[in-house]
Amino acid sequence: MKIMLGQAKTVCAWIDCDMIDVHYKKDPKFTPPDIKNMDKYKYNPRKHRHWFTKRQTNVDDKDLKKMFTNSRAIYGRVN
Repeated sequence: MKIMLGQAKTVCAWIDCDMIDVHYKKDPKFTPPDIKNMDKYKYNPRKHRHWFTKRQTNVDDKDLKKMFTNSRAIYGRVN
């Protein structure tokens, strides 16, 4: 609620994973994932109080078979 009232943002969202597979960009075998057909998932409590995408305003509690991260961005598709 404090964020909605204009105070500084703090970490207040999480993702629950069954498995994490880390790939390093500096690895010569690294291939970036093709994210152009995936949704970008966002959490910004100043806009919505839940996770959202460009197409859906609420994607809380959705299951993604696989997701990809790039810096602070999260990409995937709801099953």
